[in-house]
Amino acid sequence: MKNLMKQLTSKSLKLNKKRTIVTIMGIILATSLITGVAGLAESFRATLMQEEKRTGGDYHYAFLDVRKEDLKYIQENRNIESYYTVQKLGYAKCKESQNEDKPFLYLLAMDQKGMEKSNLNLIEGRLPEQEDEIVISQHMETNGKIKYEVGQTLTLALGERRPNDSEFTLGQSSPYNKGEETFTEKETKSFKIVGVIERPSTTIEPRVAPGYSVICKRENLVGEKADIYTRYTKKGMKHQDEVTEQIVVLN
Repeated sequence: MKNLMKQLTSKSLKLNKKRTIVTIMGIILATSLITGVAGLAESFRATLMQEEKRTGGDYHYAFLDVRKEDLKYIQENRNIESYYTVQKLGYAKCKESQNEDKPFLYLLAMDQKGMEKSNLNLIEGRLPEQEDEIVISQHMETNGKIKYEVGQTLTLALGERRPNDSEFTLGQSSPYNKGEETFTEKETKSFKIVGVIERPSTTIEPRVAPGYSVICKRENLVGEKADIYTRYTKKGMKHQDEVTEQIVVLN
């Protein structure tokens, strides 16, 4: 029976050579099209991922204002491949700023991994290596006409912004409202400017932010809280909603 089917198939192909050739060409073209579209989709996906890493940082989930004592739940979680910390150390008034909506500098502290994964793109100098070193943003000059130089020492009177008659602390996501908020100085620190970077991503400095980012290095948590940016393992990403929910509940 099999031999008969082979003979009939072979005879049919020989009698309809044109149709056979067209069919073969159609199969080849269809296969090429499917392969090409799949390759294009994968390339597009990879490009989007790289762009997101470049502009927003290399992480999957960010957990904001994590208490120091709760950091262990991230450190000991087997579904987290790596993490880095960003600490908010406060605002400092900047009299040199000519942008009325951005009258502050905003000091952030990152660990070494954070500086690498946040994509701080250097224009001049280097990234901080010591705790008394900072990088400033080129955006300070182009947007606020603030002219600081690499090698210069910058003294910051750090403090907090609060709405008038309120204990609520304002952050970078809260635009500056002249006359409707109060700034209270807490401490003064001096830093050496060692580099200039491109404007940080909107993850670090939102468009409405009232403070220009200045960044120093800290390997250990300084205050009571920090923002933790995490990358999950492959297994963790398969169950990302469950993993994230567990961490949020623990924190």
